[in-house]
Amino acid sequence: MNKIVNNELDARSYKTLQTVHWIFASALAVFIIIIVAFNKHVGANILNRNDNSLLYVAFAATILFPIISNYLFYKRVEEIDLDEPVRFRFKNYLTASVIRYLWITGAGVLDVMVWFFTATMLIAAFIGFLFLVFILIRPIKSKVIRTLRLKPVSRA
Repeated sequence: MNKIVNNELDARSYKTLQTVHWIFASALAVFIIIIVAFNKHVGANILNRNDNSLLYVAFAATILFPIISNYLFYKRVEEIDLDEPVRFRFKNYLTASVIRYLWITGAGVLDVMVWFFTATMLIAAFIGFLFLVFILIRPIKSKVIRTLRLKPVSRA
């Protein structure tokens, strides 16, 4: 017999995905606020002025971590079996999204720590870039529906 599968987007699952995204972005923002509050002397550099190695590490993380996160995200999304029930597809999509957010948050935390030690405003630009990345990768309902081949929730 043919198996009938509910192929509609579950509003609660989608809300969970949005909440997870919001938590990661907010955690990074709170961490930045804490570091700025404790680092009153933004102009004072804790490290030697000629030591730029931490800046290179922060720059590399700012560029590479979002690239790695996208690679891992899309690799996991490709592995999702679109014939599975929606809840399993969405669970795998959520896992892929969390891994993506962790990599970008990791880059942000590293950048904030480098900012604390170097007090270089260039790092603030790196962190701003990572916030822009977070905005660009926010879970958009139409994209989730298209990626998981779902039907929009029907309203009766």
